[in-house]
Amino acid sequence: GERPAAAIVRDQLARMIEDRYDSLGVALSLAVGRRKADAMLPALRSFVASAPAKAPDAPPQPAPPQ
Repeated sequence: GERPAAAIVRDQLARMIEDRYDSLGVALSLAVGRRKADAMLPALRSFVASAPAKAPDAPPQPAPPQ
């Protein structure tokens, strides 16, 4: 079957980023130095996990009758 247009565009964008990533790293290293460039440019295909969602606090329990 045919692939959806969105999938084709996504794959093209990913390929373009991969093709230009090394050039960006070289240019950034020349501009700010290797150590700063490494700190500024995230690894390709890196994933940052967000903190797990905090469970909502339980509603306050009514005070027992006295």
